[in-house]
Amino acid sequence: MTQITTDKSPWDFEPDEARQRPNAIFRPVAGSRIQNIPVDNANAMEQVITTYIAQGFVVVNKTETSATLQKKKEFKLVWAVIGFVLCLLPLLIYLIVYATQPDVEVVQIQITGTGVARS
Repeated sequence: MTQITTDKSPWDFEPDEARQRPNAIFRPVAGSRIQNIPVDNANAMEQVITTYIAQGFVVVNKTETSATLQKKKEFKLVWAVIGFVLCLLPLLIYLIVYATQPDVEVVQIQITGTGVARS
């Protein structure tokens, strides 16, 4: 079996490119999470592969006895907007409250003349 080595990280491969390199050697990348899943036979392996493909994984290497799948992390704009709003909303409320308060509070205290001794 001929194996292809590459200087690219496994995360640099696009799905179509990974399918064109079925026997490529992929090195783990720092920060990657590797999960090992034991199966009993080839049919069970195919079922597990199908399950992971449905979750967005791509087959990057497959032999008769093993398969390697990967999934790139993706930026979720919806969660970014929700996080921005949840952090920004308290700030906006504070700014509204701050803007509606008077600029200066003045307290004037006077003695009315009762109980004051004069000399």
